[in-house]
Amino acid sequence: MNLWGFTIRGVIAFNLSKNQKVILDMLTKDFLSVKDISTRRGITKRAVYKTITKLKEKGALISLQYNHFSRGSQLGGVLPLPPTSNKAGNFRYHSQQFKIDYLGLQPGKFPGVGSHIFIDGNRVIFYEKYLEIFADKELSLWGASPSEALRENVLYFSRIFHILQAKYGVYIIKEGKPNIRMTKGHLAKIDSPEADFIDSSNSRLRVFSDVDGKLSYLVDNSHGCIEFEATHPTNHTEDMVRAEKHFNDWKNNNPPTLSEIMVIIKSLSENMKAITDTWRPDDKDSKLDNYFG
Repeated sequence: MNLWGFTIRGVIAFNLSKNQKVILDMLTKDFLSVKDISTRRGITKRAVYKTITKLKEKGALISLQYNHFSRGSQLGGVLPLPPTSNKAGNFRYHSQQFKIDYLGLQPGKFPGVGSHIFIDGNRVIFYEKYLEIFADKELSLWGASPSEALRENVLYFSRIFHILQAKYGVYIIKEGKPNIRMTKGHLAKIDSPEADFIDSSNSRLRVFSDVDGKLSYLVDNSHGCIEFEATHPTNHTEDMVRAEKHFNDWKNNNPPTLSEIMVIIKSLSENMKAITDTWRPDDKDSKLDNYFG
């Protein structure tokens, strides 16, 4: 599907066999134990565990009982989650990058230092003590709100993390460990009234943080549409929520501009000066009486 010039992606193709689909449903819809599945299917528990391993390697079976992102939102729930939806919305996550420290390695599966692999188009580079993930430039994860887009982002990359751990032998997932860091991510709003002040000449607006000097907001005309983007490496979701609050106030309440407020303040100041100029406490005939009848 194509929307505003962007390819909507975010669903990993699991390519499950019939047996794998049945066991996945037994685990996630019927909530059966390995022993119960073994009895119903007439197979050994070892065979069930082998299928579970395959489901994990394909990213179809994951757990979100911990926080993947050192700064992200905690997602509750039990394994697994359905494929992330590709429904459209006004907000899209893109340009994600991760740096993930290893918690352990399985020599028989680890691809080796310096190896490069691709998972669903996302590039993974393995180093001695950590790996990096660079999202496919065509990847867009959509939501109707910043929080929904964040959730789609977390769910999608959770599957990538589980595939890395199950198939490539890099242990990176453990509750309470802040080893998974999102080092880059852009949260964009498409067809945004926030960007109406950008004309059609491909002009750009950049706002940098006064705390660390990093790019925090970006407005540009790209892919045939105008985008307002929150781009700070660690605060982009929070920044988008803050910006939305102000922009919605402008749209819904039409508050006065700063220049209009300055005119009001100047008028009030002049009126107060006129009052104080006419007020003489020791003068019974002070013109101040005229202000109050």
